[in-house]
Amino acid sequence: YAPYSPHSPFTAPQRYLDQFASVRDEKRQTCLAMMACVDDSVGSIVAALKEHKVLDNTIIWYISDNGAPSNGGGLNQPLNGWKGQLLDGGVRVPFIVSWPSKLAAGHQYSEMVSTLDLLPTCLAVAGREKQPTDLDGVNLLPFLTGIQDGAPHDALFFRWMGRAALRTDQWKLLLHRGEVSLFNLKNDPSESKDLSEQEPAICDQLKARLQSWLTALPKVKSPPDANPRRRPRKQHDDSETAPL
Repeated sequence: YAPYSPHSPFTAPQRYLDQFASVRDEKRQTCLAMMACVDDSVGSIVAALKEHKVLDNTIIWYISDNGAPSNGGGLNQPLNGWKGQLLDGGVRVPFIVSWPSKLAAGHQYSEMVSTLDLLPTCLAVAGREKQPTDLDGVNLLPFLTGIQDGAPHDALFFRWMGRAALRTDQWKLLLHRGEVSLFNLKNDPSESKDLSEQEPAICDQLKARLQSWLTALPKVKSPPDANPRRRPRKQHDDSETAPL
């Protein structure tokens, strides 16, 4: 189930807007109303699963595809950045999983995971003994159930609109047009202090690893525009920084 909310066009039924009548910012009010509408729709799905007595053996993944955009009334605090950027505010998202018969409720898992992990996890749940070798994700079940210790990933990699990033549990390296920024996420989760000059060894090590990953990727090709009359798409701002 993939609702577009909260996303443009930013609009919501009046009965949901009324729930947030005290919010003076109109964009923020609409964003909250759209999220409440999604919550109710997910609640309807859960109620139907309960009614048919299949909820306990149903896995529900509740995930956003990216952080809030700068123009939609959303907030990414205390993270820095917006949708379309590789700062954590653009790529770190809510991720909730429910499987009542297998996973204990209320548990918080703090290691890095990725939406790419869903496919191998679901294959394992479905009984696929041999996983495809070309998947970037990891089966999360041994980690979520406590059978396996450690972290599923020692790093996550990103590439978007000419930018690239590498994120470990502690460090985040951003690469844009040859320029790098380095952040210590343990001490600076808002990515506000660039440490690339203070930590050159760590910066060089992570940059080399990111470049190696980028080299292994297919070349990016821009698809031909099927509609020559369509106006050019507005590009994202080149600035990698954003207000909190």
